[in-house]
Amino acid sequence: MIMSWGCRTTGLACAVAVAGLLAGCERLREQAAAFYYQESKVAAPTVVLGPGHMVVLAKAGESGSASLTRESAILSGFDKCPEQDRFMTMLSGPALDEGRNDCIVLDDARTTVTVQVAYLNARRAAVEQWAIKRVAGPEGERVSLVPPSGALLLDAPRHI
Repeated sequence: MIMSWGCRTTGLACAVAVAGLLAGCERLREQAAAFYYQESKVAAPTVVLGPGHMVVLAKAGESGSASLTRESAILSGFDKCPEQDRFMTMLSGPALDEGRNDCIVLDDARTTVTVQVAYLNARRAAVEQWAIKRVAGPEGERVSLVPPSGALLLDAPRHI
């Protein structure tokens, strides 16, 4: 069964990768994914944020204080949302955002992306140009978005 997943390396390497995925160890999962993509010569998938992605923007406080200011926000884009493959459609039904044009696609050809941001604390919405930051590491490339303010982007807890 493990070999049916497309691993072209040894069964032991696949077993370690699967064990890491099942154990929930984030670091091991990232290393296993990087190893798989490197060995199988498959390109890493394009990162796509669906419409309504909730985040927290964290920025250093005024005049060098150690405190962080936090701003809750909801992000949407203007890109076509990817289509779900046939197998996943059979398992879970059609994707809610399939065919829509409000995803944020962070493909390799871009360095910036237009983002529609709803700032919840300030009760305002804006359309902004955000930078796409890519950092290469031993476990593969990390991709992140950087707003014009330079704030750090964090995943939002479910309760906002």
